[in-house]
Amino acid sequence: MATVGKMKLADAPFSVDTPGSAATLALGADGLHFTIDVGRALPQGEGTFDIHWRTSVPDLTLAGFPGRSISLAPGVEGTQNLLRWM
Repeated sequence: MATVGKMKLADAPFSVDTPGSAATLALGADGLHFTIDVGRALPQGEGTFDIHWRTSVPDLTLAGFPGRSISLAPGVEGTQNLLRWM
């Protein structure tokens, strides 16, 4: 689950990839990167929104994930609220 405050932006297991979706979660040694293609997520939107939760993730932890990135559909309400907040 990816949240900003109480706004849920995404809720999907890291093992489920939905190619072609409007958002990407990528896990790396420097933390979690969440990218939304706003134009694909919201009909009235355009551009890209990126969030980086910075933390160091040990190699042993990374090795426990089935992959390093997934595509998923972002939550529409969370995306709309996030854009209003920015």
